[in-house]
Amino acid sequence: LLAVIFNSVQVSAFFDGLKTYVDPETEACPDIELLVPVYYFSDYQYSVDSFNLVLDYDPDVLKYDTYLNVQASLLNFGIFEVREVAGRITITYKSSDMPVKIASGALFSLRFDTYSGSTDLNWFEPECIYYMPDHSPNMVYENGTVEILPPMYFKMVQIPEEICPTDTASVYVNVTGGTPPYTEYEWAGSSLLPLSDTIARNLIAYQDYTLIVTDSKGCKHDTTFTVK
Repeated sequence: LLAVIFNSVQVSAFFDGLKTYVDPETEACPDIELLVPVYYFSDYQYSVDSFNLVLDYDPDVLKYDTYLNVQASLLNFGIFEVREVAGRITITYKSSDMPVKIASGALFSLRFDTYSGSTDLNWFEPECIYYMPDHSPNMVYENGTVEILPPMYFKMVQIPEEICPTDTASVYVNVTGGTPPYTEYEWAGSSLLPLSDTIARNLIAYQDYTLIVTDSKGCKHDTTFTVK
């Protein structure tokens, strides 16, 4: 299956109110990498000594992969850690010597693999320790939902069913699932001559071919097959 970043859930952490949220009702394709960026915005540049964020989700729908794109100040002047256990991600930061001023913009990203179904992304009450507690903002948060779109399925039919090593054949594909209509059929191999989107002819025996189909939501499904 294709491993591409198809969609992203926006997670924003406002240290001016520390508002952490995800876009509600985000849709994502199955069997892809889902990128969850986390942003920091504030009119006042707070000095942060440490913070702790906890995110719950359904591990049968999403599988945590890794974190990436961490803001340089967090890596250069402290310890940034992400831990995941059974559908709960804990993100912690502790400055090394002195509180760190975090610049507005991207803070870090989380990357997931998608399976199927739907899951809420539930944020626990964030915890932050500020260098100037008298100027510390209140902390609020919102939740969101990620819905994995239906998977596609292929049924490949070879005509004729069996051929000699020197012969050629046609292949018909029946696509189900996903989100019709299917907007693109990409046949790849040697001299493929599609009769239509769903039929390719003159396929050489014992040679590998690939078909990629895209549905109306932009989700892709692929298969590799051999005529024989």
